[in-house]
Amino acid sequence: MEKLTWDEFKTFISGRNTLIQYIEFTNYYLVIGIDGHLKISTKIAKISDPAPVGSSQKDFEDNYKSDANIPLQDYDHTGRRIYRPAATAKGWHYQAHSIQFEVNKLDSVYNKDSEGNDLGHTSLKIYKENGDECTTQGLADTYGVKTVVKWDLGYDFEIVAGSIKQLVKETVNSYLYVNAKIATGLAAPNDWLPVKFTDGGINLNYIGADEPLKTDGRAAKLIKGSNGDHFEIIANYQPDLLTNTNRHKMSIIFEIFKDPTA
Repeated sequence: MEKLTWDEFKTFISGRNTLIQYIEFTNYYLVIGIDGHLKISTKIAKISDPAPVGSSQKDFEDNYKSDANIPLQDYDHTGRRIYRPAATAKGWHYQAHSIQFEVNKLDSVYNKDSEGNDLGHTSLKIYKENGDECTTQGLADTYGVKTVVKWDLGYDFEIVAGSIKQLVKETVNSYLYVNAKIATGLAAPNDWLPVKFTDGGINLNYIGADEPLKTDGRAAKLIKGSNGDHFEIIANYQPDLLTNTNRHKMSIIFEIFKDPTA
């Protein structure tokens, strides 16, 4: 077991999921950090009660003590150890987040809470074949060939799975793509790295209205929303085929793990 100073101990555990245990003696705390097979320890002198301002004792008691000494193993009532595989980060929970929109229709996104308040996070843009944005519905009706829905939560989360459903079955070839955009920190045009959660084009003509398309990543994948990482849902189509608006009403459900306070 490596013995460190209190400052060295704090530096080591910063940004890690280190389990902290402690034993309280009359004149000091013995603090132990467990990170996999690595164990570290430090001693913190107990100077007085209350602890002096600026002391290691006060720092530990105010900022670390209450979160320490969590049981390392769970046991049932017969004393048998319980194994719990972790599905996500400690304290995070599951959420199914729904987005509804209509292909090639501006201001069609529905993304609200139970009180009818817009949750934000989601925007919809329509583009011409040359890449120019259609800023009015008239331009979209005439020239629109691509609808891009951006889902940007702004906080870190883990994506697990998702599903796609259309209100009425498509009768022509329209293609859907779902990508994550990962910030690279580089200058444009290399500032975003597309991570393709679907590729090759999901042809909505092959999906019935009563047959939602389900995707499952098998394991959660971290999306650093705090760095600007986000999702894009992209629909490609031909403008002269947009005659039945109902067939282009879509529902996307993202299954995620997130911090409940985010």
